[in-house]
Amino acid sequence: MKGKRLKWGLALAIASIALIVVGLSYYNKPHTDVEKSEVAYKVTARNLIWEYQEDEMQTDQKYAEQVIQVQGQIIHTEWVKDHYVVTLDGGNLEAGIICHMQPDQGALVTDIEKGREISVKGICTGYLLDVMLVKCILIN
Repeated sequence: MKGKRLKWGLALAIASIALIVVGLSYYNKPHTDVEKSEVAYKVTARNLIWEYQEDEMQTDQKYAEQVIQVQGQIIHTEWVKDHYVVTLDGGNLEAGIICHMQPDQGALVTDIEKGREISVKGICTGYLLDVMLVKCILIN
């Protein structure tokens, strides 16, 4: 009985150490500098929404955690905590592209009017009801 407990205890200790190592390496992963990063994909807002609605899993494998450039028409901007959030028209009423802008982009975002066509560069984090981009910067 003691041998069985010892094996289980040892297995639990090894699993715990492995989880701690993985967690720390993920936590200490360097942050992506969007401005200096190469764009993996260039896509329109409408095409990005269409791809996600056609096959979410495959599209997520393609775009998730990638720096992408999205072109679309602004339908909404708002200030949230310490940064602007810009929503691009996805071509239907159900979904859009929500772009969380970097804080230093505030002055540029305030000068942009609703309905204007813009390009943003950011990291795609996936699709919920909208496609989410973080750490975004304006391209034009």
